[in-house]
Amino acid sequence: MDKDGAQDQAVILDGLREQRLKAFLQTLVDEVGRVKAAEALGIDRKTLWRSMSSGRLTPRLAEALEQRLLTDEGTASTRQREHADAIERRLDALEEAVRDGLREVRDSLAALGESQEQALRRLEGLLSQAGVAQRAATGSPGAPATGGNPASQAVIGGKAVAPPRRPYPQLVTVEPEAGEELLYGEAMPAVTEWRRARRAHETSRHGVDRLDAAVRRRELEVTLIGDHELTLPPAVFPWDRADRRDEVWRRREWLVELRVDRRRAVVRRWARRVLTLGLWRR
Repeated sequence: MDKDGAQDQAVILDGLREQRLKAFLQTLVDEVGRVKAAEALGIDRKTLWRSMSSGRLTPRLAEALEQRLLTDEGTASTRQREHADAIERRLDALEEAVRDGLREVRDSLAALGESQEQALRRLEGLLSQAGVAQRAATGSPGAPATGGNPASQAVIGGKAVAPPRRPYPQLVTVEPEAGEELLYGEAMPAVTEWRRARRAHETSRHGVDRLDAAVRRRELEVTLIGDHELTLPPAVFPWDRADRRDEVWRRREWLVELRVDRRRAVVRRWARRVLTLGLWRR
């Protein structure tokens, strides 16, 4: 670098230094006022006034500003360290609360094992019933005679049932319809559970319960759309293959976000329980 280039660089650096000190001076005056700013810098008030009026820093004022800036930066570093220490202590307490919560969750899951087995047996019963209804609807051997068209009627619970008449059987309705099991076939148990999960999602008031219902609802929707090729409300026309692929992808994205939100909600709930000595149960 030649002599002229070095001089130009020195001028630029001096200008940047002066702009930084002026900005710091203005901030200090805005925070505490001119009188207290002069006292904090250890200079005469008239000197401060003349400098701010002219827009030029005297050597003494510039030196005082640099010293004050270094002092403030050191204080800020100390505050940052103290803040980091406080955060670390809170994280340690939260980690302990989470460990306690996870132990309670494991105990709760063990207690729920029997309930899940019962639910599975009920689901198997519904699947068996749906299979019987489907065989009856297609006129398979062994289907009871109903006096009507065996392809359009079946005997369920001792009564002749016909499938609902609608232009698009692939559309799932929010409310159940008589004979809909003849339309949905093997998907009927999943449709029934989806309706329950949807209702719980819309009516649950508490965070974790609502997120549990939302996760289950989206899982069932992936099954209904991807495996059974059904169309869910509020759609009024059946989805084609590309639509179903997009809808499944969208719900899987939702599931990722919902599961993250649920984990956070569980941590917050256990933390509240610990902090309130178990008085907070939701």
